[in-house]
Amino acid sequence: MRSLARLEARFPGRRALVTGGASGLGLAVAEALAARSWRIGLLDLDAARLEAAAARLAGAGAALAWTRAVDTRDDG
Repeated sequence: MRSLARLEARFPGRRALVTGGASGLGLAVAEALAARSWRIGLLDLDAARLEAAAARLAGAGAALAWTRAVDTRDDG
């Protein structure tokens, strides 16, 4: 939690955009930030899993700013 405290000191607005937010590490990061009252924007390629993750976070009291199903890969 020490690194989260440093992050909060650098970004006092407590807003985060989390890519890969529907599962795995992205969801874990979103959950950790939400537990500390951050507003979360979730991005993921899989719209159905993204919706389920958003419901899970909202059910836990998270402040979701928005969700978007997008592909953030760079194919170039």
